[in-house]
Amino acid sequence: MNTPYIIGINGFHDASVALLSSEQSEPIAIRSEDRHSGKPHHYGFPHAGLQQILEIVGDPKQIAAVAMAYDRDLYRHPPADYFSDLIPDHGESHLRIALESMFEQWESGESTLEQLQDDAAIILEGLSFTPQAQQDLKKRISYLFAHYTHQSFCVEQIKRYLPHTPIHFHTHHRTHAATYLTSPYEKAAVITWDGRGEFDTTVLWRGTGDQLTRIATVQHPWSLGTLYEVVCEYLGFDRISGPGKVMGLAAYGDERFIPLFKQIIQVDPAQFDYRFNPTLIAAGQSARLSLLAALTEQIGPARAPHEPANQPRFAAIARGIQAAIEEAAVSLTQRALAVTGCQQLVLSGGLSLNCVMNEVIRARTGLEPFLIPPSGDDGTALGAALLSRQQLQTSPTPRLRYDATYGSRPNRDELLSWLAAHQFQHRPASVDALADLLAEDALLGVMQGAYEIGPRALGFRSILANPTHHANWHRINKTVKFREDFRPFAPVFLKEEAQRFWGDQSSPTHSPWMLLAPQMSPTMGAALGAVTHVDGTARVQTLDGHFNPSLHQLLTAFKERTGVGCLLNTSLNMAGESILTDFSDLIDFMAMSELDGVVIEDRLILKAENGEALQQRQRLFTDRAAYRSQRSRRYDSWLAGHDLAVEAYDYGAVYRQLFPAK
Repeated sequence: MNTPYIIGINGFHDASVALLSSEQSEPIAIRSEDRHSGKPHHYGFPHAGLQQILEIVGDPKQIAAVAMAYDRDLYRHPPADYFSDLIPDHGESHLRIALESMFEQWESGESTLEQLQDDAAIILEGLSFTPQAQQDLKKRISYLFAHYTHQSFCVEQIKRYLPHTPIHFHTHHRTHAATYLTSPYEKAAVITWDGRGEFDTTVLWRGTGDQLTRIATVQHPWSLGTLYEVVCEYLGFDRISGPGKVMGLAAYGDERFIPLFKQIIQVDPAQFDYRFNPTLIAAGQSARLSLLAALTEQIGPARAPHEPANQPRFAAIARGIQAAIEEAAVSLTQRALAVTGCQQLVLSGGLSLNCVMNEVIRARTGLEPFLIPPSGDDGTALGAALLSRQQLQTSPTPRLRYDATYGSRPNRDELLSWLAAHQFQHRPASVDALADLLAEDALLGVMQGAYEIGPRALGFRSILANPTHHANWHRINKTVKFREDFRPFAPVFLKEEAQRFWGDQSSPTHSPWMLLAPQMSPTMGAALGAVTHVDGTARVQTLDGHFNPSLHQLLTAFKERTGVGCLLNTSLNMAGESILTDFSDLIDFMAMSELDGVVIEDRLILKAENGEALQQRQRLFTDRAAYRSQRSRRYDSWLAGHDLAVEAYDYGAVYRQLFPAK
């Protein structure tokens, strides 16, 4: 490869951009668009991230390819059985020919979607349907066009920046599976599972050397990820951000619904496959999964917006779906190991962010699953870039390592100028000063180094607190995060300290990415009440001196003062906004919350020393909602000022354009 760089892009939800070189053994940079837009799980094209990546590259001629984390042609040529339940074989071949003609007209610019209405009507008239089948066909055609046009929109945005650079398309689940290419394994079973990527929901791969071979595939509508999302919505949460909340809520639940939920997922005893119980779940190509009356009559009605989530029935529902997912995941993992003959395991895809499930898999199989922090869709940009790098290589390259953080970092000179201009007092952020403050129960926001990729704060964009005081759990939820009180906080341990509190249901292990939630020892609840969940588990992060030396030093100093090498660690944001990356936003966060101080690179800014300056910042906002929206408004204004758009996907709009109401 003569040109050294490859860029990977995910332009759907959790939009991201990754930059690799042909020679380096770790990523050069990764950008998660939500950190820059302020919009959690940012949906749409990552303009800010791509522009930052291009600034790093300098000369665009040095970019060998842009790799996309979806294969748009799969929407143009859907799976063989996509229409088979609606029309006979001979009718399906005519339908596919007609659809290809429509795609060609749209692609060439000859017709807009509205101008394809007549073609769509001819398709419907030329086939014999029941009214329901006709409605189902309209939905499926609209789904294909909605995704194809959005991915084409992403291609147009890329060409705005890089008109002459080749664009590669990779299937979504293969970009998840590329996590294997960052592992130390030469042979492994690789499982990718999420809501849906193109048409796949759960895929088993065999990794051998630098090759990934697809072994088994489960396709829509059978999806563990979507099932979990649907129950999230039943409990009143959003389908994208809700799963983490439901995982936390499950700890409060009793066992009343576990047997019922375990009846939903039917794992094939002989192969890597599953289906859903048709008496409990409605599953089809034309509609999202839904809970049937036989299920809802037993679990009760869905949570209304005014109802608190932490009620016994809702918590029991959360525990039921969590237990069912865990059991199915263990069964599928055991099948995967048997089918592939491998004794190493790699997990990726959004479901792999369920750290309780990951630990159950670990405890039940005795294997250490390999995971990376961006297991969700924000990691697919990296996966796509990895696959294209492999595709373009003419000679072997070292296996990619993922052992650092790759986001943007604060500019210290700009920080000092801003603090001076806004009359903020600041002091050196010495380890001793920070350890003293935390031991005295201060709540500190930290912004140091490059930001983390993935949803877990790992000490670079974190809120830190004393974990020995149980009251800090409720204090931070109520006065800093402003979120549901049932949601737990994670401990970050010195690596050797975690063994002291690990329970006996699994062996202690290194958990640097906060993707395991083991049962902890009975002594931990009393000693570290602010980071021990009500069921005795904890979403553990263990730290050695390599990954985050500054935090390791702070933990060591905190242990000298308290006897415990552990801190409470949670993400640097309020509920309703993404993790912060701009230092001025962090100052505003302190002004609008009960944070006692913030650490930005090597400077410490304390609330007690900056009362007037913080009041000036508070006056910028009428309330917390105005504070939370400032980043998204700033981002949207930046887009408008540069004539940029982020999205084209709108299923409802596509449906109305192709099939207008008569």
